[in-house]
Amino acid sequence: MPHLYFPSRPRGIVQLLALLLSFSVPDLLAQAPGVVVHEDHTDKQRILRAAEALKNAGKLHSRDSLHPKDAPQHCALQLSPARTHPLPAKSVYEYARKGFIGIGTLYLCQKCEHWHTNTAGGYALTSDGIAATCFHVLADSEVQMREGYLFAFNDACEAFPVTEVIAANQAADIAIVRTEVTGCTPLPLSTNGHPGDAVYCLSSPKDMRGLFTQGILSRYFRTPRNAVFIHVTADWAAGSSGCPVLDVCGNALGHVASTRTAGVKFVL
Repeated sequence: MPHLYFPSRPRGIVQLLALLLSFSVPDLLAQAPGVVVHEDHTDKQRILRAAEALKNAGKLHSRDSLHPKDAPQHCALQLSPARTHPLPAKSVYEYARKGFIGIGTLYLCQKCEHWHTNTAGGYALTSDGIAATCFHVLADSEVQMREGYLFAFNDACEAFPVTEVIAANQAADIAIVRTEVTGCTPLPLSTNGHPGDAVYCLSSPKDMRGLFTQGILSRYFRTPRNAVFIHVTADWAAGSSGCPVLDVCGNALGHVASTRTAGVKFVL
């Protein structure tokens, strides 16, 4: 039987490896100054604690009291003008991050006595906390719950009340909500998308916050309910409903409606 020969590792390489391993992990990170490093489990717990504090203070409204089926289909808002100059991808990311307003449910499940959160995406339309998200984020639930309360949260994991559903359209899978979020930069809206245009998405699949992806606008299509949607090739996954899809100027073209489509902004 042949023998396998492994040459001994030079001592200098072993010492160098030991030296590298002696550095702490943060010393070896490659992010630029100011780049957010997400800590998914910690962030989730911060959002949960912040939402619980609001609930305990009596500041949250139940999901039932804010059901989108009771809202009108149209509203009038003063929106920011669309940007017209292309931006570097990292600038689009920063605009998306500063305009992020997540929508979540604080709930008691049917299996234990602990509070949980189920979160989705959204984005600021105005500087005073009005945000867009999906109709189904407010209307549907993936879990059976005994109690459920809606809340909003920002990129810093701070929680705020959702106080009103201003308008909603089930066919278009869009809802406009009033929140008490402060400090967000509203995203302008664009209706000038074209197949082949580059698009970006800032999403939070499975609680992985701040996932920024790129693709192209593939096509527009009309549903049997006479709503127009777009297909894009940017990646996202479950948990990203309501997250903004942006053009190269940092304008929102629409938001994630499913794992295959992104809803186009409808004139409300």
